[in-house]
Amino acid sequence: MTDKLSLRLVPDELSELVEPLLPVFTPRRQGGGIAPTDERAVFTAVVLGQAVRVSAAIRVDGS
Repeated sequence: MTDKLSLRLVPDELSELVEPLLPVFTPRRQGGGIAPTDERAVFTAVVLGQAVRVSAAIRVDGS
């Protein structure tokens, strides 16, 4: 599921550009490990974190 904020931060075009750069999940033969996570959701979280960081830096600088 993709909500409005996700689409604004990471439009489909950007998601398509980034997708080939992300590692492919390969399950382990013996099982266990971490279940795969939606790559777009993780990338959106990274973009949001960077946007908040830049916004905070601009406020501190007064620019």
